[in-house]
Amino acid sequence: MAVFTGTENDDTLTGGADDDLLEGLGGNDTLDGGDGIDTLDGGAGDDGLIVGQGDLVLEAIGGGVDTVVWMGTGLYELTANVEHAVAGHADGVEIAGNDLDNDITGSDGGFGQNRLEGGDGNDTLRGGSWDDSLEGGAGNDLLLGQVGPEFVVTIDRLDGGAGDDTMSGGDRYDTYWADSLGDVIIEAPTPADIDPTEDFESADRVYWTGSGVYAQPLNVEYLHLRGGATEAVGNEQANNLTSDYGNFDEDGNEIGDESVTIDGAGGDDVINGGSGLDSLLGGEGDDYVYAGDSGDTATGGAGDDYLLGDNFMNFFDFGHDLLLGEEGNDILDGNIDDDTLDGGEGNDALIGGAGNDMLTGGVGLDRFAGGPGTDVAIDYVDGEDRILGDFSRVTITQDGADTLIFFPEEFDEGDGTLRLLNTDATTITAEDFQEFFNGSFDDDFLEGTAGADFLAGGAGNDNLKAGAGADASDGGSGDDKIQGGSGRDDIAGGSGKDTLDGGSEADEMAGGLGDDLYRVDAVGDVVVEAKKGGLDRVEASVDFTLGKHVEELLLTAAGIDGAGNALANRIEGGSGANRLEGLDGDDRLFGKSGDDALFGGHQDDQLYGGNGADTLYGARDSDLLTGGAGADTFAFSDQQGVDTIADFSSAEGDRIRIASASADVFEDLKIKSDGAGGAIVRWAGGKIFLTDVAPASLDAADFQFTG
Repeated sequence: MAVFTGTENDDTLTGGADDDLLEGLGGNDTLDGGDGIDTLDGGAGDDGLIVGQGDLVLEAIGGGVDTVVWMGTGLYELTANVEHAVAGHADGVEIAGNDLDNDITGSDGGFGQNRLEGGDGNDTLRGGSWDDSLEGGAGNDLLLGQVGPEFVVTIDRLDGGAGDDTMSGGDRYDTYWADSLGDVIIEAPTPADIDPTEDFESADRVYWTGSGVYAQPLNVEYLHLRGGATEAVGNEQANNLTSDYGNFDEDGNEIGDESVTIDGAGGDDVINGGSGLDSLLGGEGDDYVYAGDSGDTATGGAGDDYLLGDNFMNFFDFGHDLLLGEEGNDILDGNIDDDTLDGGEGNDALIGGAGNDMLTGGVGLDRFAGGPGTDVAIDYVDGEDRILGDFSRVTITQDGADTLIFFPEEFDEGDGTLRLLNTDATTITAEDFQEFFNGSFDDDFLEGTAGADFLAGGAGNDNLKAGAGADASDGGSGDDKIQGGSGRDDIAGGSGKDTLDGGSEADEMAGGLGDDLYRVDAVGDVVVEAKKGGLDRVEASVDFTLGKHVEELLLTAAGIDGAGNALANRIEGGSGANRLEGLDGDDRLFGKSGDDALFGGHQDDQLYGGNGADTLYGARDSDLLTGGAGADTFAFSDQQGVDTIADFSSAEGDRIRIASASADVFEDLKIKSDGAGGAIVRWAGGKIFLTDVAPASLDAADFQFTG
């Protein structure tokens, strides 16, 4: 065995092909054993030890802060008194720490997958650019997954272990294991072109194995509860929060039956209960809340929510669930066992499911559906609420003060009866019924009948097509396309980028959250949009004024009129002569073809006439007017603000019309240069700018005075 011995200075020692002994002694040394099975003893100082397969590292207590560069394959365990380790190649490494505060860095730049374990100290683990597994162990650790390569899906697994740990997975899709309320998770936002609710593998997730009230970290979409009886609160994003109790872990072990409380908070959430007695709250947004086994309480909160009583985790342990819709137009489905459903405010649908259920619609126009067993509609209002079912198949009788509706062979599980409290059976007619078409978690196509129908798309990107009756359609989550029929329809898009078309009658359309498109094709159509519900657009073939919270209007027929609202609107005309009015907000109006009239309204507006002989009214504040091709008229009055004409052309026949008691002839105007190649036209009551127009080129023929 060759022996290489350093000095008390900073030495570099390199072994040969045999089994060598390298002794650094003092100083900050670099030791590389080379080939063979070598022994490296750094001695005092901060040493760098290049270690291959089978090499032995010796370090004394207090011998400096030393770093191992691991060049081998398989697991490398830091020996006593060595603090740091780094990968010496790009193929991925497996390194385990010791009792010290270790700093361990995996390989980067290649396709290798690192597995780093921290040990008992307060460790720092740094992964590479591929799929890494980082386990902190005991102590307060820092785990960094690093940034993955562009266009490649990388998934890091970060487990802080015991202690209060800080974990950051980088900009790709990471899985965290947290067990302490002191754990901190720092996650980058999901790329704009990725929808984690549609692509399960593209989401970041946390497995919470601790107890207490756990707040879902920002930019993490999935939360799984696996600790003791616990409470979880979501963030303001669209989340999936799940109690894993009653399921099995990765090793096939059952995860108990503890009870949990889950609050989705903001966003369009999916919440899943477990096998315990759970309390589940959707919060704001359009949520899907699925009660687990046992008797759970599921509350929708604000928004248009879907609540399901039992999610079939255990086919032998169904519970008596309490479903509370609260605000919004909700769908409540009791599913299995004897449940209590209360819609709250809004136009709700209550589906009893199997068992003997109690149904309360609450405020609004509600729909009641029974199921196998005997269900009771407590507050059915004749002439307002609806019954979901096929009128031609039911039997209606009077039982004291109540109406009994018998559904023979309507359900796979057996016959059903719906009791309407304090209702006269003789008043129940076919007009009180709607057939029910219920979607799934997938992309559904549902088509109504000639009668009155209720179509519920559920999750997925659904295509709903109503029939000839007065129908109700609810797209649920996903990017839905909903087409009304020839009746007066009620359409709710739910969350997602929905397309809503009411059809030929006067319909009501509510898009919900997401960037929605409305097609208005009948006088009397009503568009109801949520505040901060996305960037929404109406395409109208009839005269239309935007309602609250809708940003854009496009006129699709000739010779119709459109007006905005208090927002900053974009309004586009069609063919023919349109009248466009911005009202409040900083609006942009586009006349396009035809002889159009454009009114800016309040605030600073931009008016573009397009082709044709257009008339542009600047109105108040500072507006920008562009006539486009054709002989255009720019109209002003006193106190209208300081407006600018961008393309005035005498040669095209453009004219400036002034309605003012102080200017009724050309001589009342003062025209001078603006110092930037344009002109300023003043009169006692106002002032306008003309871009790229020489003052001397303007004469009386360019103006019209209406007094």
